[in-house]
Amino acid sequence: METQQKEREEKAKRREEEEQRRQKEREEEAKRRQKEREEEAKERRELRQLIEANARSIQANADSAASEIKELRQLIQSTIRSMEAHADRAADDRLELRQLIEANARGLQAYADSSTAERAQIKEAILMLTNVQQRMANMLEALNEDRPIILRKLMAIESKLDIILENQEGESNS
Repeated sequence: METQQKEREEKAKRREEEEQRRQKEREEEAKRRQKEREEEAKERRELRQLIEANARSIQANADSAASEIKELRQLIQSTIRSMEAHADRAADDRLELRQLIEANARGLQAYADSSTAERAQIKEAILMLTNVQQRMANMLEALNEDRPIILRKLMAIESKLDIILENQEGESNS
């Protein structure tokens, strides 16, 4: 009986030890779960903080982008106004240039018309002078035999006349 009693006590002791071991395991398991929950809670807090920081950063970037977009719009509008003013000035300049070209064309046409008339007069004068020169040459030939001094003077007059004619031709060509 004593053995049975001992066996029962031993069995009870084993059960109690087993119960204590299970209790200890449950406590350790509970501590482990508690620790996991705390770590998860900490991770969630850190994640929330990170999300909030990202949200603030995104908001700041959005505000900055909105400000930059506003500045770009203003710059674009200013550029458009500047380009329109430049186009207006260019149109005015083109009109003024067209008017100047037309005025120059009219002036050149008038000059060409007057030059044509002047050239015709100069050619007529040259022909007349050429005829005079030929007559003088004929007369000089006749005088050459009788009066050499008159011939020399007439030759000097002729060369002076040639120079004058060349000057007039040069002026009419330019």
